[in-house]
Amino acid sequence: MTTVLASKPSWQIQVQEIDDQIIELEQMKLGYTGAALRHENQAERLQFEDKAYLETRRHLELAQQNREMAARIQVEIDRLKERRISILRQNGQGDKLPPPGGDSYEDI
Repeated sequence: MTTVLASKPSWQIQVQEIDDQIIELEQMKLGYTGAALRHENQAERLQFEDKAYLETRRHLELAQQNREMAARIQVEIDRLKERRISILRQNGQGDKLPPPGGDSYEDI
């Protein structure tokens, strides 16, 4: 596939690469979001146990770190979506733009 990409660069290939990156990043974001929820749930269970303060705090910190990572990934997803839109517009493909307010990449 690399040979094909190198021998025939085009805006379609760029859009496909962006699509692939977005899908991968969305999967990563789901993983971080899920981990944040698991840590929050664990912290909630531990908060009522005696002598579990440090472990509860650690789970809350891990949940926050995972939420921050998911937010960073979302910024990158948004940047890639803007790049995709720009490429499509530059090549007269405005009808293939995502709908306004579309929350999901699958809507594109």
